[in-house]
Amino acid sequence: MTKIAIVNEKSKYTYAQFQDEINRCTSILEKYCVNSGTKLGLKLADHASFLALLLAGYLLDATIIPIYVNVGEEKMSHIIDELNINILISDSANRDEIDEVFSSMDKELYLSVESGYRNDLDDDVALIMMTSGTTNKSKGVMLTTGNISSNVESIYHYLQLENDDNVLIVKNTNHISTIVGEMLVSIYAGVTLVFNGNVIRMNNIDRLIEQYRVTVFFAVPYLLQRMLLDGK
Repeated sequence: MTKIAIVNEKSKYTYAQFQDEINRCTSILEKYCVNSGTKLGLKLADHASFLALLLAGYLLDATIIPIYVNVGEEKMSHIIDELNINILISDSANRDEIDEVFSSMDKELYLSVESGYRNDLDDDVALIMMTSGTTNKSKGVMLTTGNISSNVESIYHYLQLENDDNVLIVKNTNHISTIVGEMLVSIYAGVTLVFNGNVIRMNNIDRLIEQYRVTVFFAVPYLLQRMLLDGK
């Protein structure tokens, strides 16, 4: 299949290639005993890797916990401890930071290693999304497979995406609206996903829209206002 699935700063995948990448990630996770009892933390700046591992974890019935790349050490310690994350996959650039967080905690945690831990959540829990924690400590919000599937189908029918649509992703990939309403819906529809990168620059967004003939673009009001003021 030659249809482009992912366009990233570092890579480009057809749907066939991206399926191979998901299969590769699934095989790696299986070696570390990822299963329905695993709480799998993903702290990744690379969008394609994040989505591939998210789908691989989903195939293995793991509970996925996305973690913002720029989250501070204290908040990350709270998330790991509060949710009993037993396997965390992160970019190599974050390795020293993560090792420091792990060493400061009483319990034994690992970075991408085998774990026999079983959690007490229903197997149907697919995602645990952390609240912002602006008024108190972050809390985990559980989303079931049925909840996610229902939302993906509803958004897909609302958007009426077609095979030749190209969807630009600008928002943080760890946000629930981006995961469910943009990435999963796009993969479900079989359209092309174009990732902006980790830093929002207006000139880069303009370039991506023109270069990849973007037809669908989700943005917060402020960003749309900036585009209107710039005459785009």
